[in-house]
Amino acid sequence: MDITVASLKIKEWDLNAANPKDDTPLILAATNGNEGVVETLLERIDTNPDLADSWGRGPLWLAAENGHVGVVKMLLKRTGVNPEKADH
Repeated sequence: MDITVASLKIKEWDLNAANPKDDTPLILAATNGNEGVVETLLERIDTNPDLADSWGRGPLWLAAENGHVGVVKMLLKRTGVNPEKADH
């Protein structure tokens, strides 16, 4: 995971880019409970923490659904996360 975190610190990456399922790096990290990656992504001001996947599920919803309490707490502390957003 150290190499993933180091890679994310490179300024040229578009951290809001999504794969064909609309999964952003933050969505994938939140879904899998990768706290170190989530923390690194949330430190970057250019990371949009409220983007949703093709099903309308955002990082907060996915972290909660998968029982990743630490990730949920990190997301709730970050400006730009809307806990009232209706996910599908």
